[in-house]
Amino acid sequence: MRPDIAAALAEGGGVASLSELGKAVPLRSIRRAVARGELVRILPCVYAAEDLDPAARRLVGVVRSTGGALSHRSALETWQLIDPSDEVHVTIGADRRVRSRPGIVVHRATPMPTTVIRAGLPVINLDRALVDSWAMLPPAARRGTVIGAVRRLLTTPARVRTSLAARSACRGARELRLLLDLLERGCHSELEIWGLQRVLVLPGLPRPRHQILVRQDGRRAYLDSGWEAIKLGVEFDGAQFHSGAHQRERDLRRDARLASHGWLILRFSYQRLMSDPEGVRAEIRAAYEVRLLQFGAA
Repeated sequence: MRPDIAAALAEGGGVASLSELGKAVPLRSIRRAVARGELVRILPCVYAAEDLDPAARRLVGVVRSTGGALSHRSALETWQLIDPSDEVHVTIGADRRVRSRPGIVVHRATPMPTTVIRAGLPVINLDRALVDSWAMLPPAARRGTVIGAVRRLLTTPARVRTSLAARSACRGARELRLLLDLLERGCHSELEIWGLQRVLVLPGLPRPRHQILVRQDGRRAYLDSGWEAIKLGVEFDGAQFHSGAHQRERDLRRDARLASHGWLILRFSYQRLMSDPEGVRAEIRAAYEVRLLQFGAA
């Protein structure tokens, strides 16, 4: 590749418009580079270096051609919260005249949301992207995407709630608020949410705390749920995460350490929770009543 073409591409992160290339070299040189496969046309009048990753050059090309920032589903893809799709979503200022076209969805916003730089590209901030994408995602993926972002400490329920409050027209806002309520109460997985709603609502018993931090011998352990006053913890084992022998051994050792500090840990498998939620509820209630007597008599 000619050095002047390479220099023009380097300035644009591996992508350049026809006019940018034309300032560096004659049009015939651009045509020769295309014919040799050194340049690849990715959008009308937008070219990329042949050795640039196809997915990356497409994103760079869309951002360069629209002057926008990756948003909605495409923003979530940059955080690896969802799988890549065939469409690229960008958000631009409402005063700009750029239209959607096949494979590119253009959104307009006033004012323009705040952006961050990821992999050299402007991306709408994650909290706004989660809110904007909520109704766009398949129903089965919505909650998991937000839960994943919170579990990975990429955001917090409070920050997403603030962004949601600024988007009064967001479809599905009530459902998202309910999820944020559960996350703020300490639920960190779909199983914990299911357990809270179907198992841990026990009439006559105080509401348990979630994600309880227990410090022991310089170590820290987090319990899914429980009652600190009587040192009763409840752990829900997921169908996949806790299925390996190594993880099972770690769980047993941790439970033993907690027992040495006075904690009783009730551990329930995914299969048991799904097949016998009433039995689980009865066992939790019975253990709570016994522990209450024990601590009351101490």
